Amino acid sequence: MSVTMKNTRLQRVGGLLLLVAVILTSIALSLQKPVNPIRIGVLHSLTGTMAASEQYEVAVIRAMVNATNRQGGVLGRPLEMILADGQSDPETFAKEAETLLRDRSVSVIFGCWLSSSRQAVKPIIERYDSLLMYPVQYEGLEQSKHIIYAGSTPNQQLFPALTWARQAFGTKLFLVGSDYTYPRSLSFIINVLGPRIGLEVVGEHYVELGNQEFDSLPREIFASGADFVINTLNGDSNTGFFHSMDKGYQQHADRPLPAVISLSLDEISARALPNLQGHSYLSWSYFYSPQHWTNLEEPIVQDALANDLAGQPVSAPMLASIINFMLWRNTVEHIGTDHPKTVNANIRVHGLRWPSGNIFVDSETGNLYQPNFIARHSTQTTLDIVQAFDLAIPPEPYPLGLSRTEWEHAKHEASID
Repeated sequence: MSVTMKNTRLQRVGGLLLLVAVILTSIALSLQKPVNPIRIGVLHSLTGTMAASEQYEVAVIRAMVNATNRQGGVLGRPLEMILADGQSDPETFAKEAETLLRDRSVSVIFGCWLSSSRQAVKPIIERYDSLLMYPVQYEGLEQSKHIIYAGSTPNQQLFPALTWARQAFGTKLFLVGSDYTYPRSLSFIINVLGPRIGLEVVGEHYVELGNQEFDSLPREIFASGADFVINTLNGDSNTGFFHSMDKGYQQHADRPLPAVISLSLDEISARALPNLQGHSYLSWSYFYSPQHWTNLEEPIVQDALANDLAGQPVSAPMLASIINFMLWRNTVEHIGTDHPKTVNANIRVHGLRWPSGNIFVDSETGNLYQPNFIARHSTQTTLDIVQAFDLAIPPEPYPLGLSRTEWEHAKHEASID
């Protein structure tokens, strides 16, 4: 046989084998089922008075989803983020939560900011036997096996602030807040706690969410003789409040002026507001510093910070959303399923290793152990910490040694929802 004929025959055989390989590959691909994504719900205000605050929580979860998918997904499946707008309205939050669970079949919901929104979503989450990952400080006085509360309870945020302010400024305080569950509940708790630690509430002022008319409030606060103010205003009401207060502080610069300690104003939003001639402070479980993120060994968080969140300082609520996401993701990977009931049964026994210390969930209440820091309000990226309670404080959603039944009875008597 000639060399030419032999080469021709080999080429025919090789071509036939290649054709068979192509056919088999095509059959295998046609039979292979597509990988269904894991759907997660993100329910925050994209419009309305709370959008300015909640936009950062949406950005964090989107960044974590994108980073997770770049790292191979969860259980070998990509994540699909289903975003819903609560419109800064509790009824809309409840409606959108039901849509996410009933029609979009999400495995978990990351969301809510206002306590009134969380309370509206809570019965929906419980009815569908699902899970809500909540990222913001709240008033406590609530417990649900279907919610992970990653924000501070009053004994982790309010109580340290009151203790420090009493020592730093005096015993008379004025309460300013939005007129809804969280500020009203904190007022109730302060009025129970105050006499025990020698504090006197000398005035209270509440406004509807979104209100920005505070022209007369500085005079009211100055006339009360308050040594400090506890501010629980939420959303863009803080803009009107701080500008009105700053004008008042400038007009009365020759007299002792009360400090303002904000519990709902995060450090990112605060940078755009006047610091009241140095009399403004923030109380949170975390304040941003670039050094906190340099030794982080978690690839997904590193990926998010290097891409979608590049150059973005991380506030306490944003950190809470990162923690919530990682708690959920790690639990799903560990147990091998994203089924909400199974995840819910296991998530409270998992924690995270973090540069600042281990993070873990209180298995009974679903709250995190949290530190507390008080910082001087400024326009700087890294704030000056004036007081640190850096040991993790155990959560007490029902504080002061009173039982859940006693608090619920007291709330009912005080007509607090």
